[in-house]
Amino acid sequence: MSTLGKIVTVLVVVAAVAVGAMSAVYVSVSTDYRATLQEVKGAVGEAREQNTALRASLTEAKGQLENLQLQKQKDVADYQTKLAEINADLTRVRGEVATRDATLQEVNTKIGNLKDGVDALNKDIAEVREAKNEAEKQAMQATDRNAELAKALYDATRQRNDLESQLMAAQQRMVELEKQLNSIPPEARPARVNPLPAVDLRGAVTRVDPANGMAQIDLGASDGVVTDMTFLVQRNGRYLGDLVVTKLDENTAIGRLQTVQGQIQEGDHVRYNVR
Repeated sequence: MSTLGKIVTVLVVVAAVAVGAMSAVYVSVSTDYRATLQEVKGAVGEAREQNTALRASLTEAKGQLENLQLQKQKDVADYQTKLAEINADLTRVRGEVATRDATLQEVNTKIGNLKDGVDALNKDIAEVREAKNEAEKQAMQATDRNAELAKALYDATRQRNDLESQLMAAQQRMVELEKQLNSIPPEARPARVNPLPAVDLRGAVTRVDPANGMAQIDLGASDGVVTDMTFLVQRNGRYLGDLVVTKLDENTAIGRLQTVQGQIQEGDHVRYNVR
């Protein structure tokens, strides 16, 4: 029960006591006025004391009520202050969360850009690797080609050396033949041969008679070919032998094969160079 309720209860009791005292006074007036009066005075004194006590209790209750109201106001103010602080903290946290969300979004954007950059870089790396493989392949092909060219150069050098040796041998043979020719008396010398043309000729073997050591070429009198003309027979730059023309017509010539160093066949090249 609250203090105010207690005060009301006490007042009700005091009123009841007062009413009872007054009733007792009216009843006892006829018999013992003085005794009754004394009792009434005693009751009034007690009522006064009780009233004083009730007033003190009421004052105390008012003070307690005021204190409670003041404490309540203070608590409300404290709660409002704390609520304001909480709202401020909540606003600050919301701002931090928004800032972190924006930062996270920015980071995600950067990550996406980095992923795109990595994908592009991987693509570039793949292209570079493919180009590297192609370059290595071309380098290997170039190496093989260089080896082939080196071998071809070596073969050509050998063929040139062989041709130079054959040329020197032919020149020595010519000198010997000239000496033999000069040693023959003029009256015993053969008839003068046709002069050799002063042009370079190129042709090919069209037929071969290996049993008789003869071959036919696709050059004839219309090309400037004369009897006793000597052609070099070659295949891929390799010397195979000589062909000395013994018979010819307008477009072809037949000759005798000499100093054969390989199997001569159709399609081999023939060449006559003016010295």
